[in-house]
Amino acid sequence: MRYTILTLLACSSAALAQAPAPAPAAPVAPATDAKALIEHIDALWSSRDEGENPKTLEQLTTEALKAAPDDYGVLWRASRWHLWLGDGLPNGDAKEEEGKLGWEIGDKATAKNPTAGEGWYYSAACIGIYSQAIGVVNALLKGLEGKFLDRLNKAIEISPDINFGGPPILKGRYYYELPWPKYDGDKSLEWYKKAVAKFPKSARLHLYTAETLLKEGKAKEANEENAACLSVSPGTYDAPDERRMHGLAEKLKVKIERELK
Repeated sequence: MRYTILTLLACSSAALAQAPAPAPAAPVAPATDAKALIEHIDALWSSRDEGENPKTLEQLTTEALKAAPDDYGVLWRASRWHLWLGDGLPNGDAKEEEGKLGWEIGDKATAKNPTAGEGWYYSAACIGIYSQAIGVVNALLKGLEGKFLDRLNKAIEISPDINFGGPPILKGRYYYELPWPKYDGDKSLEWYKKAVAKFPKSARLHLYTAETLLKEGKAKEANEENAACLSVSPGTYDAPDERRMHGLAEKLKVKIERELK
């Protein structure tokens, strides 16, 4: 019996030695490639302010930049993400950081595809966030106005409808944010009128218009625009942004009512 077992083992060893080596396993493509990550980001964007979605989007954006640091679609979405985060922060270091990151990533996007508008727009908007964080007067002294306008005007030229009229709305906000004597309420409202023709239910547009009108001493008209903002149902264009604008409109309502008394 012992001889039989040894014989079998020897034969098995010989057969294994003669058998061809198995082919190396083919590399498995990662599930988190750029295309899949972009699809996931886009799927969560309309609920980016809910539950764990902010944390998930932060992770997805980081992974996408690592997987495809030169992909235009990844880059402008990352710039957009930093804009969203910075826009919701009070002025300070955190807002400054988000603005700077979004600005830099947006510029990388335009370098990859200068004929598309998203990189230009989100970079400009992030310069705006950065300028708010450090103070508009300080930003003007640093020469950021030219950088901001170069990018924004390019976005307006290429694709003014990005982000539901984002470029012309941002141009109107620019004239509102400027300190005296550069502030220009008429030009601010002029740009808002250009946007409202295509996006009449933009909550952000109604809120910004209300703020300009109030600054111009037109409290009654401001009240009407603010009410229009509050009447926009979340999900009309962009539910998270509409919810954010509603919160700001409730605060503005108090100021308007005080002026109306």
